Amino acid sequence: FADTKEVRTLREKVRLAELLLGRGHDADAATELDAVSGAMLSDPNVRYLKARALEKKSADDARHVLGEPAEVFTSYAPWWAIRGRLASDGAERTTDFAEAVAQDPFDVEAACEGNPSLGTPLCEAAKANGAPDVGRE
Repeated sequence: FADTKEVRTLREKVRLAELLLGRGHDADAATELDAVSGAMLSDPNVRYLKARALEKKSADDARHVLGEPAEVFTSYAPWWAIRGRLASDGAERTTDFAEAVAQDPFDVEAACEGNPSLGTPLCEAAKANGAPDVGRE
């Protein structure tokens, strides 16, 4: 029971962080995610959320939080897309966005390569899909 209660609490903190990010409260979202620990740190969604919360303040901290592909338990398009957006190397950026699109071609950040005004057919199709950004219903 204790493990279930702890996991529920951590899941609630992650959801609260999503809502805070969606409303522009990045620092508060980062604070909520600071409490997340254990196996949840290998969840690419948790790392993605934390990186988004940190990227305006420090791109280096955001890259550090994302980690490497071997550190997460599954592939996740937004995780790859933010890696691509934060990449300092052009080849790494290209590879990361290719992975993001392979996971979810209708993820706006993946399809538009971090630039919603890109205007490519895939980017336009992803935007037309109407999937909400983080924290939006």
